[in-house]
Amino acid sequence: TLLATVSSNTIGKGYFVSDGEIQTWGQFQDAIVTAAGTKVRTLNFPEFLVTAAAYGGELMTKLDKKPRLFNHQKAIMGAQEAWTCKIDALKADTGFEPTVFANEGCKRALAWYRENGWL
Repeated sequence: TLLATVSSNTIGKGYFVSDGEIQTWGQFQDAIVTAAGTKVRTLNFPEFLVTAAAYGGELMTKLDKKPRLFNHQKAIMGAQEAWTCKIDALKADTGFEPTVFANEGCKRALAWYRENGWL
């Protein structure tokens, strides 16, 4: 948020930015599924397969210049057991209040991906 760029309270600090309601990776995934309006099946793959798929996605992007939704960074994020995002520090230092919440943000992002041919 721009508030962090103009406040003396934020110098040298980093912040998580979210809607304040979504705090875990699972909650974020649920918001995406809700926005997509579809059912999903959870699959647990061995780490070596996930890593291979991630690097395969990056290789394909290099070859055909089409961005992939899955890459090494996404694999790392998905593997985290305790991913949390709280905005308490950002609120305290800047007065930040979210204006777009995760469910609406996911709907907008999904629409953008579809409009731009990524899905």
